Amino acid sequence: MHLLSGYKIQIGSGTDTWGGIIWKVDGLKVKFDSGLHVGVATDLVDKKDVAWREEQVVNGQQVICVYMTSNDLIVSFPRLVTNFQGHVQRQQDLAEMLLMILTFEPTHGYGVESGAIVPVPRSTTTTQINMPQTWDCLSRGVRDSGARTRALMWQ
Repeated sequence: MHLLSGYKIQIGSGTDTWGGIIWKVDGLKVKFDSGLHVGVATDLVDKKDVAWREEQVVNGQQVICVYMTSNDLIVSFPRLVTNFQGHVQRQQDLAEMLLMILTFEPTHGYGVESGAIVPVPRSTTTTQINMPQTWDCLSRGVRDSGARTRALMWQ
């Protein structure tokens, strides 16, 4: 993924998943997770909580975007079993989030600014990474299903 200027990324891993957070000081925070048992987060949002939903193929990958009435944006790459979520406070947040997420391609990387990758301390577990206890938007707007538990890897 290509980070915009000023953004940092921290990545951690669990038993069968990996994920992390992308953020800018005093700005947007984007949480993400990936793994065989994560599920497609955009499919778990209740229809009553959806402001809009769009799908597109980007670089050969299906991408599903769901913008919720709570101003949360969830972006899923179903074939890559990867989900991103961020709370949009300004229109610029939406643009920055999409500009970074749509460059996601796990088989090759992009150069990043010096200091943009923040290591996880060795004694830190995945659930201790600088993240909230759960995906806030999903806890507010997801249908109750078994897949929900797997989608909430940060619980």
